Amino acid sequence: VGRVQGTSATDVATALATGADLVAGAALVIELDSGSLTLDDGNTNGIALSAAGNVLIRTAATTGDIDVNAGISVAGGGANSLAGHLSINAGQDLLLDASVTTTATNATIDLLAGRDIRQGTAVQSVTVSSANGDIAWRAGQDIVLETVNAGTGNVLLQAGRSVSDGDAVDASSNEVDILAAGLILNAGSAGGLGVGAN
Repeated sequence: VGRVQGTSATDVATALATGADLVAGAALVIELDSGSLTLDDGNTNGIALSAAGNVLIRTAATTGDIDVNAGISVAGGGANSLAGHLSINAGQDLLLDASVTTTATNATIDLLAGRDIRQGTAVQSVTVSSANGDIAWRAGQDIVLETVNAGTGNVLLQAGRSVSDGDAVDASSNEVDILAAGLILNAGSAGGLGVGAN
């Protein structure tokens, strides 16, 4: 998985201040030195952010959360013919309550959180999906997931404490949570993989 570096000329201050969707015809970088970031839908289309190039979203503070309440869609091409990779790096928690998608073939998704990555906490049936690109989730403590789809790409889920399914814990659930050609699950000894029938 390729991690996107913080180099972009796109100015997002106006969109963040007005609550509008963030739309970039090339690369997009959002970095906060302090505080948390919430991505909401500015125009009721279900999308908070779309870009035609590589995207980096980052909160530097150790208490800085990133809360994704509306979709993120990243495509390749754009003004600089960039690959369309996506990196999201939260200083504390990354909360995914909307779908996150890369559409360029083999474009990767790299999710990193200082504490937890939690998908579908407020909204079920959300996905993190790529067009056969590798997907990596790395959390200092816990990963709670709903659906990850890498197609023919690979998935890495690495947590300092636990990796578990966000659905209700019952043996009747037959939902497929991870689709990939290869899968690595790595959890700390204090938490482990799954909870009960989960």
